[in-house]
Amino acid sequence: MKGKSDDMSDRNRISNSKYAQSVGRGLMAKAVLVAIAIPVFTAQLEKSRESTDAANIRNAYAEIIVDILDNPGGAHTHDAVAMKQRQAGWQNAEVPLSLQNLGGGGTTYDGDLEITVTGEPTGSESATTTFTYTAGTADANPTLTITIG
Repeated sequence: MKGKSDDMSDRNRISNSKYAQSVGRGLMAKAVLVAIAIPVFTAQLEKSRESTDAANIRNAYAEIIVDILDNPGGAHTHDAVAMKQRQAGWQNAEVPLSLQNLGGGGTTYDGDLEITVTGEPTGSESATTTFTYTAGTADANPTLTITIG
């Protein structure tokens, strides 16, 4: 025959079993949320790296344009811009459009300077964007080529 202590023991087992099920369900729900959140966070992190790259390219572009305007006949060099992103290509479709607008899509700048933006990010840690300036001649306008790599 069961005594009072056996009854309490059975109740504790049932209570502990329900508690364990609740904890297990809670942990499972959290694991599912984490599994969903990690790829979303990673994608947003890559987009922020792309935005940083685009801002750095625009800043370098502004510096070299000022240099060209200040010294039209001189040699113009600019350090390559190190790329931050880790995936090849652009994940955010708006970024390459904003960079194409630097040169007005290959149109001339201030009537003299032909600006061309080429290339696409490689995702390599050593990828850079370079700026190549070619002085004008009697037959050709000066050019600035921005190569994204």
